[in-house]
This record gives sequence, structure tokens and C-alpha cells, in this order.
Amino acid sequence: MGWKLNIGCGRLHEKGDGWVNIDKIESCNPDVVLDITKGFPKDKPWGKDNSVDFIKAQCCLGQIERNEDFLFVMNECWRVLKPDGEMWIYLPHKDYPHAYVDPFNVRKFNELSWLAFDYRHPQYINHNSYYGFKPWIVIDVHTNEKGFLSIRMKPKK
Repeated sequence: MGWKLNIGCGRLHEKGDGWVNIDKIESCNPDVVLDITKGFPKDKPWGKDNSVDFIKAQCCLGQIERNEDFLFVMNECWRVLKPDGEMWIYLPHKDYPHAYVDPFNVRKFNELSWLAFDYRHPQYINHNSYYGFKPWIVIDVHTNEKGFLSIRMKPKK
């Protein structure tokens, strides 16, 4: 079975084989109550290194307050993704009102924020790699007409 993680799922649950809906808020009724800033449990089949085909992170990464936690979560996603796995991130662009509606959105992003995760990008080479971020290949970054960023990336392993 190919594992697919829906992190910070809220009430937007994915159904079907292999999906694991994860949120730290129990009242959202996720499959697993878990604070992703604590890491994926290595005793679960979907928490092992190179075990996951796909990660969906919809409107949750912007709610990670501490830099150390954001770094850890991104590296945890890199760790559990298979070399050919993919991560899809969806969140508000910093220049649109959606970025400011939810009081828990503490991180602001634009397209360049995510290009800097690509191991070939000068920002990654000169900064992000030294901060400790694992290398990624950014497949696509764009902002839709509603002001939401959509990012597709895969781990460079």
C-alpha cells in the first residue's frame, strides 16, 4: 500500500486506501491526533524513513510559529517521503487577505519562499542548506486567482 499523509487536515479528510489524516486538534476527528512539530512516529508504517508516497499540507505550515519547528517539520516530511514521493503544499500568499484572516497564520509566504527549498536555487545553496533544510526539487509554484499558493516538490535523495 502506498501511504499518503494529510497533515494538518482539520475537517478536510481524505478517504481511500493509504490515506492517514493527521491533526493535533482532536475535535477535527483525524485518523491520528498528532502535533507534527513533534515528528512522525517511527513505529508506524507511515512514519518510517522513505515510506510515504504523498504528503498533502493544506493551510497548516503557515501556522508553525517557531523557526526550529518549521525546519523540523519540513525535514520530517523529507525523511518519510520516498525518493520519488511528492509533497503538495497549499496556503495563502502573503499579498492576499487570506494570509491575515486566520489569527493562527504566523508565517507569510510568496513564490520565492518555496523556490529557496530547491537544492539548485542560490537561496538554498547560500542560506537554506546552512540553516539545516534538507534538499528538495521544486516541481511547480504558482498563485491561483484566489490568492493561494500551490507548491509541488519532491525530496532530493
